[in-house]
Amino acid sequence: MREAGGQERTDGLFTVKDSLFRLAEDIGVSCKSLSGNRWTASKWPKDRRVAGVSFTVHRIFAGITDEEERFATILTPPKGKSRWTPDEANRRAGRQVVKPVTLQEKVSRSTAWRLMRRSQPPSPATCCGGRPWSPRSGRRTRSGLLAN
Repeated sequence: MREAGGQERTDGLFTVKDSLFRLAEDIGVSCKSLSGNRWTASKWPKDRRVAGVSFTVHRIFAGITDEEERFATILTPPKGKSRWTPDEANRRAGRQVVKPVTLQEKVSRSTAWRLMRRSQPPSPATCCGGRPWSPRSGRRTRSGLLAN
């Protein structure tokens, strides 16, 4: 039976996080993706969104804190281009691009890749020249069979 005012009695509060989780499950995306999309949409009111510019570009420019600068930036594509691409938007925002063009972008990408590789622990296969290693004998094996 409903209480006065037409509200149902519930066991607990239904939080925003719970709502987002349910929505994410219903539409088949991760809760993290949905939260990211929600944040981007909050930075771009409907009347300020630009048709023909991808959501990815809107997400990149959402990081610009000054609203007027953000709204002006998306309306002026780079020189010689008719529209913003994700790489051009990343360049404008000072972020790493997917396809580096300038020497500085190539050096930055190479440095970032090397640092990423260094932070990952080596796999057992790379430690012993690519062949499986037997923990019992401490020797390399052939064809994945344990050494005696």
